Amino acid sequence: CLTMRGERVMRWGSIAGLLGVLAFNILFAASLHLSPEWRFGLDFMSELGLPGPHAWLFNSALLVMGISGMLFALGLGQFLAQGSEPEAMGRWSIALLLSGCVCLALLGVFTMELRAVHDALAWGFFLLTSMALLLMIFPLTAARRMNDIIVAVTAGTVAVNASCLLLIWTKVLRQHMAELMVVYALGAWIFLASVLMLKGLRDRETVTPGTGS
Repeated sequence: CLTMRGERVMRWGSIAGLLGVLAFNILFAASLHLSPEWRFGLDFMSELGLPGPHAWLFNSALLVMGISGMLFALGLGQFLAQGSEPEAMGRWSIALLLSGCVCLALLGVFTMELRAVHDALAWGFFLLTSMALLLMIFPLTAARRMNDIIVAVTAGTVAVNASCLLLIWTKVLRQHMAELMVVYALGAWIFLASVLMLKGLRDRETVTPGTGS
């Protein structure tokens, strides 16, 4: 049974996931609007965070999405653990997702001026979140508390990430475009999972009073 504390963590985690994705899109759009020289698919997203009058918008977007992603990961961990201790694969997937979101937040602090650190964090974000989602497929399937849509979307997001890595390696796709696809695929996954977590909480509140559960 989900404890009161676990329910709060899950609720605030899902809300953080929704607000974080929305805030990222708003701040990123504002950054693009104020940086007409930035070229879609030809420049790195992080170039928007280089020193300038509007750099804070993009760097704040990374910080907000990274921190909200950490809170979301904690909420998702509670969701997967309902009624039982989380299995090893579930724990590992949450730990990897948390680590990836830490890297994302730090990208907003260590900008491209510190190229070696920034690149290490960027690859850390990509690889950690990709591995997290790959492992996440199994506990999501076993939990049976989300519908099949989230399992399919998770698998699809993993496929997008793997395809981007392959296409970068074969020089078919520029890394500039791949990073956009990876960030937005993760954002869409977090948004959907947050909505389903909130729906699960709402359904639980609807059933509990009438059943005395």
